[in-house]
Amino acid sequence: MQVALIQEPYLFDNVSIPVTSTLTLSCVADRPRSAIYTSVQTPVVFLSHLSSRDVCVCEVSLGGLVVVFVSVYFPPSDGVELQLSHLSSVIDSIGSRPLVVAGDFNGHNVMWGSNRVDSRGDKIADFISNYDLFLLNDGEEFTFYTVRDGRVLKSKVDLTMVSSQLLSKQWHWKVGEVITASDHRVLEFGFAAGDAFVPPSASTRKWKTSGVEWDDFKLAVGQKVARWMALFREAGTAIALDRAVTIFLKELSTICDGTLPKWPTLKKLVPWWNDE
Repeated sequence: MQVALIQEPYLFDNVSIPVTSTLTLSCVADRPRSAIYTSVQTPVVFLSHLSSRDVCVCEVSLGGLVVVFVSVYFPPSDGVELQLSHLSSVIDSIGSRPLVVAGDFNGHNVMWGSNRVDSRGDKIADFISNYDLFLLNDGEEFTFYTVRDGRVLKSKVDLTMVSSQLLSKQWHWKVGEVITASDHRVLEFGFAAGDAFVPPSASTRKWKTSGVEWDDFKLAVGQKVARWMALFREAGTAIALDRAVTIFLKELSTICDGTLPKWPTLKKLVPWWNDE
């Protein structure tokens, strides 16, 4: 683990409890509800001027690429507009730097696999679209799961998103199986250490389609067809239709990545003194 984005961390005397061999970043006042843990070997700068009780921001150097990480907690009892406004100011402040945002947003929308849409989820989805962010969530598994008074409570309110500058990375994302004391499950995501940053190609030709065995592709598509049809049937507005198209294209692209051979990518030449 190089970076961990934490929400509602355990506290001692109103300060996030540090974990062995990690550096803990958080606002020190008003019982912080978001924090970031990093390996002590990871080059990191805490952006305290952009951080608050519910939003923690830092800049991390990963393999020569500087990425801004934002840990977010949106309390369900608070109006989502204020939190989105703060997050907007953070994104506006960092400019064009690559960005990763993850946290507990406490909103529901089919865009990230919920079976219903609420007003919070609608506003969060609009925010994601307006800032050209891209969800890594696959919408398959619940990210929150607990049993209270004999009732099973489960939802998909924990989101992970990246800016367009990071789309060329080969991301992996999954709901982890590690057991913690939290009601929320651990989300594991990242990209390969040797995955050099390459600007998105202008070409749309990513996969080879000649001489391909299509059985795996057909099987994977067949498993998604019902979900896709439901998304488009329930898209009663132009915004909802845009979201359905975004989800469809993301999932179809993932299927292609897993079942079709890719055209080779030319390696970008770098100066001999570059770490790459």
